[in-house]
Amino acid sequence: MISTLLIGCDNSVDQAPVNMKKADQYFAERQYEIADYYYEKIPEESPLYKEAQLKIEQIASMEQSALPKGPGADEALKITIFDQSITSNPGGLAPIHTIQLNNESVHKLASVQLEFSYFDAAGNLMGVKRCNVGTPILGKSQETFTGIAPGVLDAQFVTYRVKVISAEFQ
Repeated sequence: MISTLLIGCDNSVDQAPVNMKKADQYFAERQYEIADYYYEKIPEESPLYKEAQLKIEQIASMEQSALPKGPGADEALKITIFDQSITSNPGGLAPIHTIQLNNESVHKLASVQLEFSYFDAAGNLMGVKRCNVGTPILGKSQETFTGIAPGVLDAQFVTYRVKVISAEFQ
């Protein structure tokens, strides 16, 4: 059924308002997978692009907290970022982060996948980088991890956000 709904969808600037309207409708109906598809169809050249990217991030955040889980997977929701900073940023293109994670789970955390979103001064998304970090944290504790280098960006950024995408336990 989803494929039937998606056939014929154009991702041109002219089609962007139609795609945005469809995406917003599906978003309101909590059909996030379809909404995400239509938001993704809005090209960078469109004035609606920034709004669509924010909705995509919102959907990703909601999906993260509602992911189907295996044994102990609800525990992944108990991993939070307590504090974060950039400790180095060579040339403004290669950020190196320090992240303090809080493990509210009773299980020992083995690793996390982090997603870093970088923005320019106008709040436009400049790039998204993901990286896995080995995080041996005992249950009900915090730990600081330094030297996290998600990758090199194409352009300098002004602000960033980081979130936990997934977690693995021992």
